[in-house]
Amino acid sequence: MFVLDADSSSIHTHGMVYSPTDPSMLISVGEDGVKIWDLNKQALRRALKNTPRMNCLAISPNGKQLAGCQQHFGSQTKCNILTYTVPGGRTKETISTPFTYCNYIQYSPEGGMLAVSGTERRFHDGALRRWNLDTGKQRRAIEGHEGQIGVFGFSSDGRHLVTGGEDKLAHIWNHSSREQLATLKHPEKVWGACFSNDGSIVATVGGKNIFLWSVPKGKKLATLKGHSDTVFDLAISPDGEKLASASADKTVRFWSLSSKMEIAVYEWEVGELRNVAFSCDGMTAAVSSDSGKIVVWDVVD
Repeated sequence: MFVLDADSSSIHTHGMVYSPTDPSMLISVGEDGVKIWDLNKQALRRALKNTPRMNCLAISPNGKQLAGCQQHFGSQTKCNILTYTVPGGRTKETISTPFTYCNYIQYSPEGGMLAVSGTERRFHDGALRRWNLDTGKQRRAIEGHEGQIGVFGFSSDGRHLVTGGEDKLAHIWNHSSREQLATLKHPEKVWGACFSNDGSIVATVGGKNIFLWSVPKGKKLATLKGHSDTVFDLAISPDGEKLASASADKTVRFWSLSSKMEIAVYEWEVGELRNVAFSCDGMTAAVSSDSGKIVVWDVVD
């Protein structure tokens, strides 16, 4: 286990992703901007230029492109999507958005589209907006929430989409038709959501509990209890067997998707834990905190 000082401002890291092709590469974004880490050397590999005020981060499925949302202040506050080459950090494209603040960004599984949720000036907040990266044109929005969409995720085959919002709902969608297939009710606003690797289960978070649902019908399969405070993020291991959860109770917990039982608990004195992720080979995991620190540790079966 080792700790990276990802953000010298001591403000929580806004986003963190592993490279999908290189298990030794971790990328973080915070008030200091975007940083690329070499986990073998436990050191900073590169800090990307002109990346302050970025509040979310995504990496393409082939690991060659990075996308983030950057706030700009002036007569009108706006948030643009910037894309960069990896690992060089050369700016590739800038996409203007209607958002004043972006909550979440993600590439589609085939890498041809970027989806973003956030706060808008003139439009309904509860919309997921998508851009075709080949043409730069915006596709039709997916709408169904009252208030902001805080998180969303694609199934690995791209057929299904899950969105979670401050309206305490999560929706399962047919991604291509934008048809709403199921509505999942939660006790609190939905902070995290992800699909199992085979797409048959979606995991969501509402408060301190984790819920497992069938796809596409949305039947509740289990409620995972163990955290004592809000859970902020979820991640599935590459082998599809473990679900990781990061919480304000300062713990990461591993759960077995087959038995629906807790199998490990990790705790470090680095503050509330926000983002959690597995390396592409499943050998390590990382979690970010509200202190600007990232903990990396070996995953033991």
